[in-house]
Amino acid sequence: MKKVFHILLAATFIAFVLPAAAQTDSQPEVITVEEIAQTGSISFATQTPSALPQNNEIFITQIGDNNNSSIAAISSTSTITVNQFGNTNSAELFIDSPSIISYDVSQIGNRNQLLESTPFFSSNSAINIQTIQTGNNNLIDKFGSNELTENMTITQTGDNMTMIVRSF
Repeated sequence: MKKVFHILLAATFIAFVLPAAAQTDSQPEVITVEEIAQTGSISFATQTPSALPQNNEIFITQIGDNNNSSIAAISSTSTITVNQFGNTNSAELFIDSPSIISYDVSQIGNRNQLLESTPFFSSNSAINIQTIQTGNNNLIDKFGSNELTENMTITQTGDNMTMIVRSF
């Protein structure tokens, strides 16, 4: 009887303890930002043009390491959304406008940079700007605004791209 008990105890140990120990030694599956972007499983927080902001709001989503968002917005009403998926992405926004601001930033990849400096707006129209960077080592440098650039979408796809926009 003791022998049967020891066999059952050993079988129970082998059946339950060893598989659990083996599972803890396995490495977690690592999914790259590029794989996520290809599957289309990233959902962005965006502001639709028909729903203009009612308050001053900033929404930041960062997935990855060393991402940076620096935002200074001077406006009576603004909604600024920054989505960063990857590593070492940077979004630096300085916007001064008497009108409504709706600004969406999406950076998918690594080492993308957005520099937006708009110390003045030439009109009192609502500003609705969207920038999308997909890839690695991309730069968008935007300074100023006018009637042509206050409702603008910039899409930058690829690697090592630079876009400079000057509006007066």
